[in-house]
Amino acid sequence: MARIPDPLELAQALVRLDTCNPPGREEEAADLCANLLESAGFTVARHAFAPGRVSVVAELAAPDMESCLCLSGHLDTVPIGPDTWARPPLCGEVAHGRLWGRGSADMKSGVAALVVAALRAATRGPFVKGLRVVLSAGEENGLEGAKYLENLPGVLGGAKAVVVCEPTGCDLLLGHKGVLWVTGEAKGRAAHGSMPEKGENALYKACEAALKLRGTFDGHPGHVIMGRPSISVNIMHAGHKVNVVPDLAEIEMDVRIVPGQGRAAVVSQLSNRCQGLCEVTLRDGYPPVWTEPDNAFARLAAEVAREITGRDHPPAAATYFTDGSVLARAYPGAGVTLFGPGEPEACHSTDESCPVDQIDTAARFYEALALRYLS
Repeated sequence: MARIPDPLELAQALVRLDTCNPPGREEEAADLCANLLESAGFTVARHAFAPGRVSVVAELAAPDMESCLCLSGHLDTVPIGPDTWARPPLCGEVAHGRLWGRGSADMKSGVAALVVAALRAATRGPFVKGLRVVLSAGEENGLEGAKYLENLPGVLGGAKAVVVCEPTGCDLLLGHKGVLWVTGEAKGRAAHGSMPEKGENALYKACEAALKLRGTFDGHPGHVIMGRPSISVNIMHAGHKVNVVPDLAEIEMDVRIVPGQGRAAVVSQLSNRCQGLCEVTLRDGYPPVWTEPDNAFARLAAEVAREITGRDHPPAAATYFTDGSVLARAYPGAGVTLFGPGEPEACHSTDESCPVDQIDTAARFYEALALRYLS
């Protein structure tokens, strides 16, 4: 077996690999992690949904592979962006107790921690239950890699416990909201800009619809932990010439849903709010994830998190969504949790960074949890 790297060392190496999405180019990062896992006795498979867009599924075999613990992370990052960074964006430098660079928080530190934890756990086997590591490509663009793996027969196998290693500030979370991306199309009638009364301005209709949508969930009782669903109209397209009344306008909205809300019912609710001003269409969506606090794996994860961090972890959830939406569907009935290094507010930001101590904490948590669960 190859030398097990320090989790910070591996995180630095991953940050220095450009996996900005687009275009992605996750293959080199996938190979780095896959080779380490292979050296520790994992059976490793690489799956590319496009050239260079490689995901990894690695398994440490045990008698009970249907009750696996799945550790999940993604290899891609968002683009560096136009702003000037204080340090080179792919430097992987450590300064002021933090690892700096694109992906340091979201989520190469989490990937490094989970890989190192898996390597360490492998030295302590054999186990009763299997350990599966899933490293996906293309998470930042609609969970492409995870969805591709889900649709490959038998590739994800079975699991009864999942940890999504996204940045949570090393807080244990029991799920996250889902998301619906919805469009609203308003139609009107074109006319000369000097005679607007001869036409029907689709932009005005879209603006009215956007204002009506703003209060869609004001009366919703909400989820006991996640709170209310939310809606934000974030993009509007209309018109092609300043002296022409637009006959078509489109709004795009981000809707965050909670357990108990179905896609069709939410889309119907949005359509009713628009009162005929625009036609509402669901473009894409991912379900919410929630594991009840009394779930056996949730209780175990909370106990281990308390031991490792020295503090309690009351039930909590994320507002963002993750590959957990796909994994919860692939592993029905599994306990799905989130725990990872890095503050959520650092994600996608200029001068992204992650506290070094959290990388070590996360690695120790994943290792301790694996040893307890697999045995």
